[in-house]
Amino acid sequence: MSNKPATTTGAPPIMVADLILRDEPEKLISFAEQFGSELSNSKLSTSQIRLAFGQIRQIEAMWRIPSQQAQAERLLLLLKPRMAYQTARENNAGNALLQEILSKGIDAVYENTSAASTERAVRFHRFVDLCEALLAYHKVTEVKNRSRLGHARHD
Repeated sequence: MSNKPATTTGAPPIMVADLILRDEPEKLISFAEQFGSELSNSKLSTSQIRLAFGQIRQIEAMWRIPSQQAQAERLLLLLKPRMAYQTARENNAGNALLQEILSKGIDAVYENTSAASTERAVRFHRFVDLCEALLAYHKVTEVKNRSRLGHARHD
């Protein structure tokens, strides 16, 4: 599993895994603000990021049911090839960055596979928090960009 930083030109190297492995909400928020904005500026559409987030929310709902947790963990791992396919199909920087962030986050959930299932659950919920924050800051940037261009639209 690679623990390389998800960075862009001029962006400080922040390790996605660190955001999942450690409970540091301030760093998670800062990362999400920076990269949520970058995702928006790289033309990743709201529907594209919501599609991934919707799948993550479905997995989260399953994860909460003890009898479905194993299936939820399986679906989380299978999100990686789905994101790779979407990135190849769309072929844009926004999809590539989202795939990189989500893949590294998923890897962090499973880092040190001997971790207890309760620790994986804690990590998974931090991953969901990161995804939710990315979506929020993506939308904030999208609205700001639209209002700068004089195309106010609210959804």
